[in-house]
Order: sequence, then structure tokens, then C-alpha cells
Amino acid sequence: PTPGAGEAVLAGHRMLLDQGRLQEGDDALAATRHEAPARLSAATAEEIGATDGGLLAVSGPSGTVRLPLRVTAMPDRVVWLPLNSTGDGVTADTGARPGELVRIAPAEPEDGRPGDVTDAPEVHA
Repeated sequence: PTPGAGEAVLAGHRMLLDQGRLQEGDDALAATRHEAPARLSAATAEEIGATDGGLLAVSGPSGTVRLPLRVTAMPDRVVWLPLNSTGDGVTADTGARPGELVRIAPAEPEDGRPGDVTDAPEVHA
């Protein structure tokens, strides 16, 4: 697909420690999860007015996820998301799968809404 302004191709994978069932009951292991940010190139972030560390809204046909943005060296008009780290997972929450087009925009926090910001900060050992 060819994304237009305000759109990106969805990319992502599951992080080693996410909301997977094998971590249930092991609070110590689950507490070592890394931050689960969205990632965009500098050019794409600038194009939509998003800033590194701010919230990014990624919307598909059935909903939106909001994650902290990390500007990263990567292809333009591609958004990388951790696929199972917030809400019910990116595909369930947005209705979009990797390789499909999604809408991207800066977002404001919405208190109490799952997926706004991860609740497990990155651990530096």
C-alpha cells in the first residue's frame, strides 16, 4: 500500500515480555517489561506534528491505540507498534494487521483509557 499524508503502513511484532499468558502469576518477571512505544521516522513524525516522547494515536477501521512515540531511524510512513503490549492487542483494538494502512496523529492523554500509556516502565539494569 502507498500511504498518504497522515497515514502509515502498520508494522510490528510481539515483544519478548508483553501481555502473554505465560507471564500470568509471575509478577516479578512481568515487572521487567520494557516500555512499549510506537515508532516513527523523524520525517514522518515531523510531517504529522508529533514529537518524540509525546503520545501517538494510531487508528484503524475499528478503533485507536495511543502509545508514547519514539522517533527512530526507520522507513518513512511506516509505524511500528508492539502488537500485544496494550489493550487487547493492536489488531483487536484497531482492526488493522501488519502491512495494512492506518491513520496516525499526535494524541492527547485520555485518563483511565487502556492503552493510553504503558504501565510498565522500561527497566535499566
